[in-house]
Amino acid sequence: MSEGRVSRRLCFLLEDGTVVFPCTMKSRDTGEHTFRVSQFGGNVLNHADPKKREEEVTEDEMSRYVLRLGYCTRVLLSNGEKSIYSPRSTKVLQVYVPRA
Repeated sequence: MSEGRVSRRLCFLLEDGTVVFPCTMKSRDTGEHTFRVSQFGGNVLNHADPKKREEEVTEDEMSRYVLRLGYCTRVLLSNGEKSIYSPRSTKVLQVYVPRA
């Protein structure tokens, strides 16, 4: 991936009615845009502590991690900021897979 993008493979419905989609983040080391996931909501790439570790993955891998394992992923908020959500986040009402 050479430029940032938003995935339409899944979306999160938040308690305020907002729908947000997973987005890529630019790696400071490589300059590549990839999706990021973490098991516990960590926000440091490849941190030694697994609870603080975020990993760079493909869109397919991100979908599997979030939908099957409940991992967190980065999402693009309506104000343009990025945040971390998982199906288990308290602000998330539902995770949807949009129809094609």
